[in-house]
Amino acid sequence: MTLSEIRIKIAEYADEDQKLRFSVTDFNADNSVVWKKIREVDARNTAFLKEVIKEHKGIIFNPDIMGAKLVGDCWLMIQHADADLPFQKQCLELMKQNNCPLGHIAYLTDRVMVNEAELKAESTNSDWKKITNHQEYYTQWRMYDGKWHIPPNVDWTKIIEKRKSVGLATTKGMFPNGVFEQLIPIVVAQNKLLEKEFV
Repeated sequence: MTLSEIRIKIAEYADEDQKLRFSVTDFNADNSVVWKKIREVDARNTAFLKEVIKEHKGIIFNPDIMGAKLVGDCWLMIQHADADLPFQKQCLELMKQNNCPLGHIAYLTDRVMVNEAELKAESTNSDWKKITNHQEYYTQWRMYDGKWHIPPNVDWTKIIEKRKSVGLATTKGMFPNGVFEQLIPIVVAQNKLLEKEFV
């Protein structure tokens, strides 16, 4: 497959990924049909990217070759390749080697860490709510019993500085609906000066 053909497929597949996910607006409703389709699309996208990487290595993560938009599309699909953790880890290393934006690397780093913690929780029958504690930048959020889980005992001063170091904002748009409102009082209780970081 030529790079021109790959570029077209990447844009097409990432667009379908987002349209499907944004069609889920009520997380408490029965979205089983949509999520079944999402899983099918994720599996197809993962298989496609594996073939591309097998042939072209990590250049799909290099913005100088692919452009920032398509690199972002690749990163997005890999974020959603949760059924294949070894592949996510492989891509994380390729991203680091190919001048991929630090923000994308930060998100995938957290995703891999959370997925590893989830596998461990499954094998040891541990508390599932603790899996989101295993992050460096706190980009991954999970719902339990219809509510977003805010990991306890997090030093948000350090996390905010770490997020800034890779270009991740702390503005409302960086968090899922509902997380932002829950998070602000916790952060401000730790450090009143951090209130200005959340706009």
